[in-house]
Amino acid sequence: MNSCKLNLSRLSRLLASHRQQPLRCMSCYKLRSTSWNGHQSVVPISRLYENNVSSHKSDCVRCFSSESTKTSDEPIEAEIVDEYVNKFEDTSTDETSDLRSIITDQETSHGDIEQKTFVAETQRLLQIVAESLYSDNEVFIRELISNSCDALEKQRLYSLTQRSDQHFDPLEIHVKTDDVRGQLIIQDTGIGMNKDDIVNNLGTIARSGSKEFVERMQEKSLNVSKDAIIGQFGVGFYSAFMVSKKVEVFSKTHEESEEGSYWSSTGTDSYTLQQASNVQPGTKLVLHLKDDCLKFAQESVVKNVISKFASFFDKPIYLNGVKMESSEPVWMKSQPSEEDLNGLYQTVVKGGSIPRFTLQYRTDVPLNMRCILFVPGEQFNMFSSLTPKDSGADVSLYSRKVLIQKRVDSKILPDWARFLKGVIDSEDIPLNLSREILQNSDLLFKMKRTLTSRIIKFLLDKYKRHPESYSVFYKEYGDFIREGVLSLSGDKIDQEELMKLMLFQSSKMEEGQFSNLESYVERMKPGQREIYYLCAPSRELAESSPYMETLAASGKDYEVLFATRQFDDITLSQSFEYKGNRIMSIESAKHGAADVKKDSTTDDSSESDSGMEALKSHFRSALGDLVHEVKVSPVDFKAPAVIRNFDMSMSRHLLMTSLADKSEEEKLRFLHAELELNANHPVVKKVVELKDADPETSKLLARQILDNALVTAGLSTDSRLMMKRLDSLLTKVAEKL
Repeated sequence: MNSCKLNLSRLSRLLASHRQQPLRCMSCYKLRSTSWNGHQSVVPISRLYENNVSSHKSDCVRCFSSESTKTSDEPIEAEIVDEYVNKFEDTSTDETSDLRSIITDQETSHGDIEQKTFVAETQRLLQIVAESLYSDNEVFIRELISNSCDALEKQRLYSLTQRSDQHFDPLEIHVKTDDVRGQLIIQDTGIGMNKDDIVNNLGTIARSGSKEFVERMQEKSLNVSKDAIIGQFGVGFYSAFMVSKKVEVFSKTHEESEEGSYWSSTGTDSYTLQQASNVQPGTKLVLHLKDDCLKFAQESVVKNVISKFASFFDKPIYLNGVKMESSEPVWMKSQPSEEDLNGLYQTVVKGGSIPRFTLQYRTDVPLNMRCILFVPGEQFNMFSSLTPKDSGADVSLYSRKVLIQKRVDSKILPDWARFLKGVIDSEDIPLNLSREILQNSDLLFKMKRTLTSRIIKFLLDKYKRHPESYSVFYKEYGDFIREGVLSLSGDKIDQEELMKLMLFQSSKMEEGQFSNLESYVERMKPGQREIYYLCAPSRELAESSPYMETLAASGKDYEVLFATRQFDDITLSQSFEYKGNRIMSIESAKHGAADVKKDSTTDDSSESDSGMEALKSHFRSALGDLVHEVKVSPVDFKAPAVIRNFDMSMSRHLLMTSLADKSEEEKLRFLHAELELNANHPVVKKVVELKDADPETSKLLARQILDNALVTAGLSTDSRLMMKRLDSLLTKVAEKL
């Protein structure tokens, strides 16, 4: 089918008799939108006339009467005539009465065209601003709407300096999508610009008109904070060129004597400037979208972006005549209700649960900050958060109610706190030009320290006031706390603060009760300088451990913390001390035979130096270099022997990681272990008795004693090899029976 020109004046008259009828279909909306273009253009008859009129005769009778939809078999060709259709007329239906838009196509440019170049900036700089400064092209909507908000705020402040009877239009922002023309239009009723303002603000990249405006208002003795205005850098407008092949600007101040101005640029190193008529006070941006960015001419896409970045703006935003939903940010309320908090939480987590804990924090000194942080009610998957895609906490960062980051990084919250969800809003956040990246500064460091300290204080208060609820929290989120303690090994002050949140069962407390390190220190005996702990899979195994026996037999009735959770032992061993008290495992060599007094009740035969030396010598011979040293315990305990070395926790960790592929002999040599024998145990005595009568069985018994000690200490990595030796030993025993 041939294309032809369509007389839009004729179509406008046809529509005029029906303009009070509600729009019933997207095709009719497109037709009417196209009929308001206000420019000379050619419209394909196949798109507008036959498809959009004839095919909707039966489906959409409200839009066209039977006479208006009569078609001719001959092609229609006519010159397009501009005709403005007033969208503010009262309608007779409730559906259209809710629509409100100030966007029209009545503006026209006239007069001499001035071709100007951007001041002191080159095409390359403009390209960097438009293409390289922002990480996501949808951010341009945030930037342009933020500029409109600034313009409205400037107009509000400006109106305070004018006479009281002067009328001003309502402060509003209107957005219109046009997927037929591939345009996005943003218009506000803000302060507007005259010709000089346009040259100064749009003709110079990185020149902030907002900054100068605040300075002028302050000169007039108005108490205007620079933080009341969002834009500070003067580059946000140029983000429009990320998605636009051409940008047009119509602007006019609220001064009656001022004439409107028209600015346009294709994103090169120059722009054009003309006078303009029929321009409403404020600023209107017409973005001619690039072919690969036409999605921003779709209402659904723009609506989602506005909701994402600007849902908490205090200025009304209309999209295609419909007012966008907005609300006062919950975190800005002085006393938000429980319903408000639960609603915010459900928005953040996209679910219907309620938070386990809720932290509200507001401060103005030493920096401005409003935040609401939630501990999720459901268990958090720690390891999924370690992936690059989900790095950082699910905490949104706002600056003056404008979204800056969907997920904050470690510059704001420590990595260990990434299980938190919520919102942080601060006017003092130091941002780069794109308002996307946080700049390193002392202020940012202070913000992180303040938040970290407040989170720890909040959780510690939960432990003291609600110990049962906190113990459930720690069971699910304790790995994050332990990770934080390990990561802060170089910062003793912060590490000790975080260590207060760790929980342990205790030898001096009933099962099911928990203690933290702070409470342990308060219960320490006079003169005690060590915090003792024992690593074991369960409390039952810890209480029956030979290490607990040796401690009790030594006469040291110290409280012992049971490190029964994964990574407890490595966390404690790498922390070294707490509040000046050394953290020590009772498995350690420092707490072994050389550190206890000899039992005066030991048999004479076991106390004789010659007997002890013979015992140690035989075990050294039987075990070779599998042990670093053989010692005799001065106290009795139920097991034949125990293993000790300098750092049992680190040894267990290395056996599962860097030593995993080594042979059994290599692992044992690396452990540098000490075998501490119970000389009064009958099996140990039997080893000595058989050293001459049955050397092979004596050697098998000595090795089994070592194997059993390794299992007790959690240092046995492959029991299959031990079982082979045990079978040989059992065979020997069976032969003698």
